[in-house]
Amino acid sequence: MSADESLWSTEWARARDVIEKCDERVQDIRKVGFAFLSTLMTAETLVWHKASEPLGGAAGFALLLIALATLFAVRIFEKHTQLLQSAASSRARALELFVPVELTEIISDRHAKDGWPLYTTLLYLLFGAVAVVTSLVIAQPTAWLWRSILAGLFYGACLVRLALLEIKLPHKIDVSLDRVTCRTGETVAIAAVNLHDAAQPTPAITIRSVQPLRVAAATSLTVPKIDGFEEGRLRPRQSIVWQWVAGEPGVYAIELETDGEVRTLRRMIRVAAPDTSAADDAPTSGG
Repeated sequence: MSADESLWSTEWARARDVIEKCDERVQDIRKVGFAFLSTLMTAETLVWHKASEPLGGAAGFALLLIALATLFAVRIFEKHTQLLQSAASSRARALELFVPVELTEIISDRHAKDGWPLYTTLLYLLFGAVAVVTSLVIAQPTAWLWRSILAGLFYGACLVRLALLEIKLPHKIDVSLDRVTCRTGETVAIAAVNLHDAAQPTPAITIRSVQPLRVAAATSLTVPKIDGFEEGRLRPRQSIVWQWVAGEPGVYAIELETDGEVRTLRRMIRVAAPDTSAADDAPTSGG
């Protein structure tokens, strides 16, 4: 394995760790939420059967609202965790184009193909329906019956609205660097991957010196010629790699321009002076 692949593999392993921790967090949230929900449903049944009618109807309806709110809160926490998981998954999928693994790509494709996000939403709708039906079965006054139905419909509408929220990526083009520190004359690989489902314009890469300020010249990288590559466009999941030869010592920022929009990467490249120790230590010829 090359040094470049080793760096990308390390970041891929970190992304997979984040995904695994998010899975564990979702499991913990579900355990606590559904255990609390089971307790509420048991209390709801006892209140409606043991208390007098006015107290039973009002208290039971309040417990129903708490049960539906608990289900919705659990789903919101899941959605928040999925946001972190989606970001880590997108990064891992981008890195898998440069390292010899395809785990995240296969899992993501299978997950989307089998429709598991839809099944999750249907499962939460089913839990809400069970809570409402339980209330309808044991509710006596008609007023509480209709209130239970309206509460269930409102819960279902909120859950569907939450399911329709898309976790959008901040940028459609993901950029990776094989290193952020190097010496003058060494090569830095800059890889761009299209994470969007549609073709995107190939970004224009400009590397500009930010320290020292006296180095004013900026380097613009041209798109390399690749067989089967549509000029000016990146197809979904397609990647392209630029090679930049480090110049004078300093700190360099990377700018991406796509459709007239310029974005500066947070990561910067730090270039050090060439290592002359080996040349100084080399024995000189002569007597």
